[in-house]
Amino acid sequence: MEKLFNMRQSVAESKGLFDLIKHTELDNIVMVEIGCFQGESTSIFAQHDQVKKIYCVDPWVSGYDRADKASRCNMTEVETAFDERMKPFEEKIVKLKMKSSDAVTYFLDNNIKVDLVYIDGNHGESAVIDDINNYKQIIKEGMFISGHDWQHPPVRRAVEKTLGNIDGKFKDNSWVVKL
Repeated sequence: MEKLFNMRQSVAESKGLFDLIKHTELDNIVMVEIGCFQGESTSIFAQHDQVKKIYCVDPWVSGYDRADKASRCNMTEVETAFDERMKPFEEKIVKLKMKSSDAVTYFLDNNIKVDLVYIDGNHGESAVIDDINNYKQIIKEGMFISGHDWQHPPVRRAVEKTLGNIDGKFKDNSWVVKL
């Protein structure tokens, strides 16, 4: 079992996520983050004045992404770190402890539409394709789908196959497409 990551966002990573939010030119953003792990990026999003609410989707179970060593961590510790990190932002956070494929049903059943979806869960090509296709259904017309790890070939292939060219790439390897 891997030890819990001591993850701190670099200046570039923080700036990349802030730039992504600025790129939308929206206020009162309601967003979904798929793959929250310890909440580093979630806390950056939550600190941004433009973000009103974040639906945090993560199963917090080991082994969900065989290509990513983070999924081999002690997920009880990872989830505890997430919960602690989110305490200052409780009014903005809705935690959905489930797989992204199950969480989309929650949004559809409750007729919840969002402005932005950020995909950083399972990095396998088919998983990213599924997340894109599932979550496009809940994004308001003309709004945004985005994610992390543009530099990983499976992520890039999945995005290009389902969405075509991206509209922007940021310092932290986040990407965005306006639908």
